[in-house]
Amino acid sequence: MDGLYLDEPEELERYTLAFGNAQGVALSTSLSFHLIDDILTSLENT
Repeated sequence: MDGLYLDEPEELERYTLAFGNAQGVALSTSLSFHLIDDILTSLENT
């Protein structure tokens, strides 16, 4: 990797989008796990 140059906006934008997508996927995945965990817990309690 040659390094990230700020004078190449499309490169910076690509990295930003990729990073944002990775964060979004990680967030929604962890939210899904929490939701499933809550459902299983409430099923066990009934």
